[in-house]
Amino acid sequence: MEKEFELGILESWRPLMIDRDQKSWKDSHSNQLHYDFFAVINGVEGIWSPKTQRPEYKPGEKVLYQQTHKAGNKYPKFTIKKCTDEGKPAFIDRYNDPNTIRLQSHDIAVELTIKAFEELKLDIASLSNIKDGATLLYNWIVKGTNERDVMYNRSNAVRRAVDCIKHPRIFSSAKPVKPFARIIELAEEFLNTSHSA
Repeated sequence: MEKEFELGILESWRPLMIDRDQKSWKDSHSNQLHYDFFAVINGVEGIWSPKTQRPEYKPGEKVLYQQTHKAGNKYPKFTIKKCTDEGKPAFIDRYNDPNTIRLQSHDIAVELTIKAFEELKLDIASLSNIKDGATLLYNWIVKGTNERDVMYNRSNAVRRAVDCIKHPRIFSSAKPVKPFARIIELAEEFLNTSHSA
């Protein structure tokens, strides 16, 4: 039987261990990995399955929770949500969260590195080649900032520079330069052009 979300106190939680490993399972619809915990809310012990091994909850924190009871299960299944001090659902805005922005920037750097290797027809000898190129691009994208707009503009400049690989007159340089250094040079030119327009 499923109950509505109600306000409660997350008194404690601990990983549900089987031998030396935390119990985990994959959602059949989303293919997302979940980790099982014993949780105590308002004195009731149940099973809680967040998508992380390090949930962002503290013992004693107010939460909104829902219990689902299935026949044959010893413990109810909890669904837990963050809430405000007033007990209203808390919206977690990750739009300007520096960690989220940096993760997105890293993904973009890896994507553009792979595209650059393909356009340059370079052999990818190992994953470390991709990591090295992506690290150069990522470091340039995030250099000295946590601002979404700055990283977004830099990512777009790198994307345009990688697109220029198809055009040897634009991509080649008068001086001998390594390909990823040339990508960053072109990205800086694009960035400076867009700021002066």
